[in-house]
Amino acid sequence: MPEWEPDFSVTAPGWLHEGARVRHATFGIGTVGRVGEYKEVPSVWIDFDSGDRKALALELGLRT
Repeated sequence: MPEWEPDFSVTAPGWLHEGARVRHATFGIGTVGRVGEYKEVPSVWIDFDSGDRKALALELGLRT
């Protein structure tokens, strides 16, 4: 399996900000806790209603 190469050019859409409610296809509904970079990769941290917190690369977290 090839290693994942992050897309460093991805930017967060205007609606994706701290406090926004989101739905992820796998993890469900949650609240955005932070939008920023993690190891230079554009990322979003989401506190899911299940009690889990996930940090997702924007390019993966924004898939529809």
